[in-house]
Amino acid sequence: MVFRFILWAAVALVALYLILCFFLFRLACRRFPENHNPFRRYNEDTKHLMDSYPDLAAEGAEFYRSATFQDVEITSFDGLRLHGRVIENPDARGVVVACHGYRSNSTRDFLGGCPFYYDSGFTLLLIDQRACGESQGKYVTFGVRESRDAVDWCQFAAEKYPGLPILLAGTSMGATTVLMASPSVPPQVKAIAADCGFVSPWEMLSAVVHSAGKFPAGPILAGVNLWANLLAGFDLRTSTKEALAKNTTPVLFAHGEADAVVPPEDVRENYNACKAPAVLLSVPNAGHGMSYCEDLEGYQTALKNLWDTYLFGGAEA
Repeated sequence: MVFRFILWAAVALVALYLILCFFLFRLACRRFPENHNPFRRYNEDTKHLMDSYPDLAAEGAEFYRSATFQDVEITSFDGLRLHGRVIENPDARGVVVACHGYRSNSTRDFLGGCPFYYDSGFTLLLIDQRACGESQGKYVTFGVRESRDAVDWCQFAAEKYPGLPILLAGTSMGATTVLMASPSVPPQVKAIAADCGFVSPWEMLSAVVHSAGKFPAGPILAGVNLWANLLAGFDLRTSTKEALAKNTTPVLFAHGEADAVVPPEDVRENYNACKAPAVLLSVPNAGHGMSYCEDLEGYQTALKNLWDTYLFGGAEA
């Protein structure tokens, strides 16, 4: 009798654990309708981040208002319709493929940078990551399956704009996306710019769990990872460092030292793991995704050096 009670109690605890982890997985990865999106308030709250850089924000907003957008689509490796928007530069000498961050969009994440890229002679391909914007998808996978989408977008850009070198750029989860994609990009991708990418979804979510309280991240993430593998087809332990160890495309790594979302140590781990030529731009006092705004001159100089060397200078990776 006692044994049966213990057995049923253990089964009940395991069931409760799996149910809790399922709801946490859904919260982290599931796409939500806009009118029932628990991240809607978060996205609205972070809109003020550009308030400290009004000139840059105004320039970006005016650029988007006056730009002519062309809608484009590709089909992902797993059958999803993925959407992007192109701003064609009539004097283009290169193409930027821009990958936005977690549950965001390129219009927001590249608000400050798009005018600079365009004025520097780039056509812009601003993609909607899977399960975001107008792209199909049920789950956000923290850059894992998105990395294969990024490779396909680069192939699309290479075919649409033959002869033009490609810069693959990403911010936050978008940076992790492009770093995971790095070993598989087509040869037209001459360089990568990755801003505040994390080393793995597991490590990034561990930091989030620890910041929310003194909870044991390991057991929680183990359950979440089970559902991620079963329902979304990806593993939280997938590592950017493993990809970078096989990468041959030059990378500019950028990160803010005041980043409270992705630990600044992550960029140094990624930088040290990178097999290809790499530059590390660490920006004091810059929060998550704010390095470009905080150190505009330094960041733009680093980007110019990157493409002058590897996109337009004829350097071999």
